[in-house]
Amino acid sequence: MYNIGDKVKIKKLDAHTNYGGLIAARGMAKNAGREATVTDRRGCEKHIRYRLDVDDGTWQWTDEMLEPAEPAETEITAIEVLKWFAENDLQTRKDMFGGWCNVDDILNEYEPQEIINEIVAYETLKKHEKINMLNTDISAESIQITMQFLSSLLYGTIANRQQ
Repeated sequence: MYNIGDKVKIKKLDAHTNYGGLIAARGMAKNAGREATVTDRRGCEKHIRYRLDVDDGTWQWTDEMLEPAEPAETEITAIEVLKWFAENDLQTRKDMFGGWCNVDDILNEYEPQEIINEIVAYETLKKHEKINMLNTDISAESIQITMQFLSSLLYGTIANRQQ
């Protein structure tokens, strides 16, 4: 069962086949494998029908025709890494990076992809536990860390580590 706003993937459908009380049309079957967003949901229990953005709501879809969209490959930019370091305190960084909390130490100890993976894993866990980040003012320490990290990026610390 999906809700409005959910990302779904359209399954491989055989035209003229019944899927949960609806017959798939050829136009629907052509969308197999495409990802879409649920824009409308109607009905109850076994007879829920969805409309999707992929066809501007033209067709009705059933649960049997859809599956959850796979989470997109997580990409994180240098700016997002900077923002993350600025928003998270020393203890968080220390817990995540085996006692290392200084940005330069983290950069020297971990590969860039490892840093990104740790941040993504941490944020995913936070989301899962429904811990909301507090919107706080950036402290002087956070600004210093941000500047150190930005300097490291500009002078190729990360690029050099990848070579």
